[in-house]
Amino acid sequence: MEIQKLEYRMYGLVAYQLSDIQKGIQYGHSTVEYGLEKNFGKDLDYIKWSTIDKTFIILDGGSTNDNEGSIDYGSLQKNRDFLAKNEIKFSEFREPDLNNCLTAVVFLVDERVFKRYPLFIRDVYYPDFDVYLKETYQLNIFTHNSISIEDAHPKQYKEWLELIGGETNHQLRSWLPKFKLA
Repeated sequence: MEIQKLEYRMYGLVAYQLSDIQKGIQYGHSTVEYGLEKNFGKDLDYIKWSTIDKTFIILDGGSTNDNEGSIDYGSLQKNRDFLAKNEIKFSEFREPDLNNCLTAVVFLVDERVFKRYPLFIRDVYYPDFDVYLKETYQLNIFTHNSISIEDAHPKQYKEWLELIGGETNHQLRSWLPKFKLA
């Protein structure tokens, strides 16, 4: 069994209305569920995270309400749906003492999502596409309003997507910054 070289963090979204201690507990429950559901000795990313990295990132996931047709459908549920739609492995926890409402959702994130800027000169990092173009190709970014930077540089965009781990990581890089710590 080969352990992955990338650093991982377990991100979690928790319901905002819980107390701080309950947010941590619900996150923990969901993390245990992730290990039970996804692991069983086969998920090398989880094994690497749980044995070496062990970093928790607990974010405010907003409201919880399972009534999908309602205007009050929970933002925690909407965020869980985003993960499912983008085929990101996740696990959720429903608290029996709160009428089985969704209280936490967790998912593993690799360093190609969160290491966007170097902390030290020799650090490995995965810059945003515009910085990648500038650093790798010495290209200054000027595009016409009707064309995106990705469309203006398709070959480099494909290379950059490979560097950051593909479209899934690109989605996470765009989505995660909207959250605040819980």
